[in-house]
Amino acid sequence: MVVHTGPLVSGSYQIITSVNTKLKALELEAEKFDGMKAKILAAKTLGEGFLTKLKTAHSDIAKNDAQDTDVKKALVKDNGDKTKRAEELGKLNTAINDLVNSAKELAENTIKKFTASTKKISTQSS
Repeated sequence: MVVHTGPLVSGSYQIITSVNTKLKALELEAEKFDGMKAKILAAKTLGEGFLTKLKTAHSDIAKNDAQDTDVKKALVKDNGDKTKRAEELGKLNTAINDLVNSAKELAENTIKKFTASTKKISTQSS
């Protein structure tokens, strides 16, 4: 049975391209939030690096008859052999997780501040 992995690689490339587009938009607003710009830049840089390296490996992994082992080297972050860029994808995944967790923490802290502020105003008016 022949497995056509070219669309998988193309889809992965498109997803990272879309993520980088969103990161570029976030970067423009990042100054408003402490520590977020560095995390956004880190993720964006890793995404761009992954895309660049994926382009160079394109002839090996983006064709329809690409070897399953080559595709795993590019896209499976816990594969033993990461010579086709899976290591970069793993680092990108970690950077995006860090960014998401920081954004979540920032949102939670902001909600707490607003809640405390509202309670304070409510007690003062009573």
